[in-house]
Amino acid sequence: METVRKKGLREGEAELFHRFKELDDPAAKDEIFFRYEYLLNHFARRYHSDKVPYDDVYQIAALGLLKAIYRFNASQGTAFVTFAFPTIEGEIKKHYRDKADIIRLPRNIYERRKTVSKSVEKLMAESGRSPTISELADYLGLSEEAVIESIAAENSRPTYSLDFQISPEGEGEGSQLRDQIGIEEGGYDLTERMLLLRRAVEKLPEKKRRILARKINDGWTQQQIAEELGISQMHVSRLLRGALEFLRESSND
Repeated sequence: METVRKKGLREGEAELFHRFKELDDPAAKDEIFFRYEYLLNHFARRYHSDKVPYDDVYQIAALGLLKAIYRFNASQGTAFVTFAFPTIEGEIKKHYRDKADIIRLPRNIYERRKTVSKSVEKLMAESGRSPTISELADYLGLSEEAVIESIAAENSRPTYSLDFQISPEGEGEGSQLRDQIGIEEGGYDLTERMLLLRRAVEKLPEKKRRILARKINDGWTQQQIAEELGISQMHVSRLLRGALEFLRESSND
């Protein structure tokens, strides 16, 4: 990447921005964009991640470059790249803050947590141990509550795929996060239904309960039940149908 010059318009920049801003020449805007397109690759290489891949960062950087072109004031005499660089970087960081994190933090906490995190690393390097909340608060000039809030915000941000490996692979495949997710236990629903059914059966007249027991528990035919009870098979069929309808209605209540 070419060296960033901190002061002074580059050759031709004033003319290009004059054509774009004063003469409304779209070709001048395109020429400015292509002149600084190399910045897009720079930021895409620097900021791409698993959450925001290279191509996405490239597009976000392109949006930042366009915003810089529209906002730049050539009359101030500053090199455009000096203005464009932080504008593009700010656009990418804004995307990470607002879109890439599943848990979105308020901006003040988002910025503060980075300061706290860097301070922890610095104090650890100096003392060889983790600083206390009180030490961090004194070092940063913050309240202990603000430090705790920032640390909690940092710890709440990581999110993982269901394929995330949570144990080392041995001879077989390692354990993944999806393996630790509970499933709905169907036995609870079955138990509840059985209890409701038992209560409903207890409300049936004795003869109907007996018919159900012979039919369902013992596997008797209607003819066998009719012979035991001394009634017709048709009567057994009506009683059985009535009992089943009662149980069905009771289970829907």
